[in-house]
Amino acid sequence: MKMGNGSLPELPPELYEHIIAFLDDRRDLLRICLTNSILHDLAARYLYRRLRIQDFRRAVAACILLVKRPHIAAYVTQLEADFGEVPDWIVHQWPKPRIFLNTFAPAYCRIMFRAFGSMNQLEHLTFKNTSPLGRLPMTNLANCTFRVRSLTLPTSTFEHVILQSQPLIEDLEVLDGPSFSILALRRTAIPHLKRLAAFQIDAKYLIPGRPVVEFRRLDTLLEEHVPDCLNTLSQSTGPLKRVRLLMMKIDGLFFVRAAAAIPDIVDLVIHGMGNVEHTVSEELQTFEVVHAFRGFRSLKNIEIHSYYDGSAEYYFPPIHVLGRACSTLETFTIVDELRGNSDRSRLPAYQLHRELGKILQEGELEWIPRNGIVRTPPSVPGRQVTLVEWIG
Repeated sequence: MKMGNGSLPELPPELYEHIIAFLDDRRDLLRICLTNSILHDLAARYLYRRLRIQDFRRAVAACILLVKRPHIAAYVTQLEADFGEVPDWIVHQWPKPRIFLNTFAPAYCRIMFRAFGSMNQLEHLTFKNTSPLGRLPMTNLANCTFRVRSLTLPTSTFEHVILQSQPLIEDLEVLDGPSFSILALRRTAIPHLKRLAAFQIDAKYLIPGRPVVEFRRLDTLLEEHVPDCLNTLSQSTGPLKRVRLLMMKIDGLFFVRAAAAIPDIVDLVIHGMGNVEHTVSEELQTFEVVHAFRGFRSLKNIEIHSYYDGSAEYYFPPIHVLGRACSTLETFTIVDELRGNSDRSRLPAYQLHRELGKILQEGELEWIPRNGIVRTPPSVPGRQVTLVEWIG
């Protein structure tokens, strides 16, 4: 086999395939495809595994190629298509690009769905900005024969008939807003759902009775809706291990309710919209909260993204108490999202006054028996982190 001015040794195709499998750069895979016919067939399997369609000019050519050569379409395992971006060549060559896009995109979509008929290895499918396509994605996806494991759809495309036709889904993300079609979804649909990102109105119907282990809520959790949200999470048969929430207010009562509803949680990430200084320095030290932390059976990591005032000496004492109450807790991270913002005066580096009079300066690391490690990382523009790792 020739490659440039040299030659490749005569090796079994299986060995070449193992070598090509280690290449992640698409440019290297393309160069190999252009070498000779044998390497082209091997490299094409990896070149077309992950297909991302954004540029309309290239997208049309790619879809036509997949229609004409169905064996290449069979290589695709991950497809991401974004239909909402108006390319520059349309803007400059057409007086009303939005009209052109609404005319051109559906025709292009029909070509792509014809290629879907040969994508029998497709596992991950992502659609974004499908409004120019009308109901085309809904009707076509519901009639497709492939069975994906990961599905990301905007609300305009989300239909219960699509989920009912995809029994193998494990990862599901519903973008943009709540879908009112989910109300008609059968309870027996998507029985293997494990990871979900959705609005609460959809989560109420998707989590109960399904083995969801990871949930990311896309809308803001108000204080009065906390009981309803935790009640929904408690109905997962997973059990639930990882949760990411966006909350208007973080208070001690939330942790009391969370310990009762999701005691098997491992990782809890909360993005708060209010100052957490009082919550961390006062409410986390109350008897109810400390007693509730004893109810967490597997909790390892808590991460709070918010903002607060004062130095770390105000926050470490209550965190130490929680570490003693919850034997599995390893890290408690507080991320100040506003620290370093030009609109606020920058506070000094974190300092922890030890009994011996030593001050823990920024960037230092010190072992404290049983209470764990206190680490104050160097300043990062716009963000600082307080991290406590507990020693078992």
